[in-house]
Amino acid sequence: MYLIAPDLDDEWRPDRSKFVLVSDLQGSRLNAIVDPQRPDAWRREPYYTRLKELALAAAPHQGQVIATIGKRVFVILPDRDVDLGIVEDDERIITREIDTVIGIRLDAMKMHKDDPRIKGRPTKG
Repeated sequence: MYLIAPDLDDEWRPDRSKFVLVSDLQGSRLNAIVDPQRPDAWRREPYYTRLKELALAAAPHQGQVIATIGKRVFVILPDRDVDLGIVEDDERIITREIDTVIGIRLDAMKMHKDDPRIKGRPTKG
């Protein structure tokens, strides 16, 4: 993404940021694939604030912004980050809206790929 997104300056080069941004699932997910030697790289500034902005923009369209370190996955939501732990190849990442007494809140979870509740949802594939 660094090479094709005009708003990402040299600070976003993978050798500087220590992660690579990849768009997948036909553009419905942005994945920061983080250098395992620098697992906190995605939480540093200016990256973290921008990833949060992207998560806010993606939320109304059921898009996802995630950070992966090996098989460990963090879902970056506008109001918090959800550590899903290890996500195996036969599992999918699901984001959903939960109706609470203070309004709608986004949540994230992982499910087995054959779970019938994921049919028709954007998933990690």
